[in-house]
Amino acid sequence: MTDFLEEGLRLTADALQLRPDVVRSSRLGIDPALRAQAGVIAIVQALGGQRYINAPGGRSLYSRDAFQQAGIDLRFLVPYAGRFPHILPALLGNGLADLRDDIRKTCQLAK
Repeated sequence: MTDFLEEGLRLTADALQLRPDVVRSSRLGIDPALRAQAGVIAIVQALGGQRYINAPGGRSLYSRDAFQQAGIDLRFLVPYAGRFPHILPALLGNGLADLRDDIRKTCQLAK
């Protein structure tokens, strides 16, 4: 299942001409028993990160203090309010460049 999800992510990124670095957490050597917030903090630390950016719906999942104590700046994206209410029809249509530009234009960090 993980291979399927990773391939879907890569196909979507390629279609939108985005070039993310995809790294499986299982390859980072962190304790697999760590879950939720503790797991995310361990992943960011394993990658040498200083900031973690999450979708806006995750605000209730994470403690800014816990991230701060770990030396990580916790940030959230603003809710997407672009032209495309659903990504799948846009991906299947002919407007991939429009979708990519819309994502780049509207993807912002919350203040």
